[in-house]
Amino acid sequence: MQEATEGNYIDPVLRIKKATGHILARLHQGNQAEIYQELLSQELQSLQDHYGFSIELGPTKEDANYDLQTTPLNPITAYEGVVTIAQELQKYPSNYIQKCAIKKLILVASLQQNGNHWGGVTLPDGILYVTVYPNNTDDNTSIIHHELEHQATNAYSQDKTTTVFEIRGKTLRRTTYHDLAWEQIHKKSGIRYSQEKWQQRDSLDGFARRYGAKNHLEDQATIMELLMTNPLDLQARCFTDPILGQKVTRMILELKRRTNGTMDKQYFEDLIGKITQDKEFNEY
Repeated sequence: MQEATEGNYIDPVLRIKKATGHILARLHQGNQAEIYQELLSQELQSLQDHYGFSIELGPTKEDANYDLQTTPLNPITAYEGVVTIAQELQKYPSNYIQKCAIKKLILVASLQQNGNHWGGVTLPDGILYVTVYPNNTDDNTSIIHHELEHQATNAYSQDKTTTVFEIRGKTLRRTTYHDLAWEQIHKKSGIRYSQEKWQQRDSLDGFARRYGAKNHLEDQATIMELLMTNPLDLQARCFTDPILGQKVTRMILELKRRTNGTMDKQYFEDLIGKITQDKEFNEY
């Protein structure tokens, strides 16, 4: 894996400001799609050089290997998606992203598997699919943190079991990840996961959002969505939902372990301040 090039990496916000001026100056001179394609190529290369994993636009050869059906992004939406990803990844320590062992990040306009539509999919060999929706920053930011948490679990888990099975002649592996502390929270609370019946759940008590009621991995990933995008709102909900509060505390302790103390309570207090400041700036 290529090491991060901290000295050559330009803050995404600075690159966006420069790119915006570049776009406005050139829009009347040429084809809009071509201009965005040029900017997209530059942004993709910058991210790949910094984090050391490949970023591609779907469809790709992986689609058929995993029975996925995808549609391609147009250059404008793809560029907006890559800019969003750059901003969101910067919330993490660079070595955390590297140790997640992502091999490839594939961006698509839509994603289906077995007839179901998905916002993202994390495959067992370090390949992440992320759907980028046009003019929908909230969903796009949530998806990247959700899938990144799945990949982080793959990379950092200390307790896992793997089973081997075959589907249509293909040998596949399924890894189950365990978190005894998380399981204890559920056992004491009386809350049970709904598995495939998560949509039928009436109460959100104990969960960041309904999809988290499916299993403990989706529970953790949906909490990470809010923890990294709207921690102030999550903090407020924890005051009235003590089970969710215990899970958030457990999640922060796990992130602290993964990062050797970097992503601690102070880290998230600083993140709240930065997100609040950015929100006020954007509204202004």
